[in-house]
Amino acid sequence: MPSNYQIELKSLQKQLDILQQENIMMKNKIAEIINNDMDSSVLERVEIFLNSFIEKDAILALIRKEIADEMKDAGYPQKEENTGSIQLKQNSLRRDMDRMEREFRRLRNDFDSYIAQFTPAA
Repeated sequence: MPSNYQIELKSLQKQLDILQQENIMMKNKIAEIINNDMDSSVLERVEIFLNSFIEKDAILALIRKEIADEMKDAGYPQKEENTGSIQLKQNSLRRDMDRMEREFRRLRNDFDSYIAQFTPAA
């Protein structure tokens, strides 16, 4: 039976998967914009967003590696003296994910506001 920590790690992995998919969708939207509008001011702004998305990819990869490493370690029976270090790592991963989700939400909102100008009003 998986420990609470293993369950939480799986949950964090799923959250990462969702963020990764959102990042892919936003990059695909950039490709659509570039295909439809080659104005230099648009390209400059889109490039800034694209760089942000690439940066998020790198951060997601780092967090994914941390979680994978923890999942390997979490498979072993925990000794009493390791409980404190597990708690520290768990808290650190939670903070990293919370910060990443906030940054993604802000980036997605900024990007959605920007691309709204390219979407015809319904």
